[in-house]
Amino acid sequence: MNKVLLIIILLTSISIFSQSKSETEKWIVEKYNEYESSVNHTRELIFDDGYIYYLWIFADNYGYWTQLPITEIKNIKIHHKKFDANDTEGWDVITLYYNKNKSKTKDAKPSENSYYEISESTSFEIKLSHNFIDDGLKPRMEKALIHLVKSYGGNATIKKEPF
Repeated sequence: MNKVLLIIILLTSISIFSQSKSETEKWIVEKYNEYESSVNHTRELIFDDGYIYYLWIFADNYGYWTQLPITEIKNIKIHHKKFDANDTEGWDVITLYYNKNKSKTKDAKPSENSYYEISESTSFEIKLSHNFIDDGLKPRMEKALIHLVKSYGGNATIKKEPF
């Protein structure tokens, strides 16, 4: 009986000291806003009711909203990506991977037909400035995203290169 009580107390105390869903979401958005890619400031990252929403706009001001249940995130990869072969700056990217037909997209420009449609995509990229990784935020962001997915009942892993 004492062992069971001790285990319950330990499990309860562990959950007391972890960040809440809303604190984690707030921190992720805060870091996103702080390190948003300078290439295009028309992107937006929102968490709402168990979903992640990401707005991405192309250079010609046309783009999409992506909607994904947080529990559907299966892998997370944070890496540097170059603009092109000659690029010296590029940007850092958070890539979220999930199974086909789990995300939805809609046009960024509101219209009569502005509704979410199921997407066949299996990932999307959240672009950040090129110094996000250099400033040491990669492991912290990985930890925050994993914590968030688990707190919603999902199970994500960090996607690493094999070599």
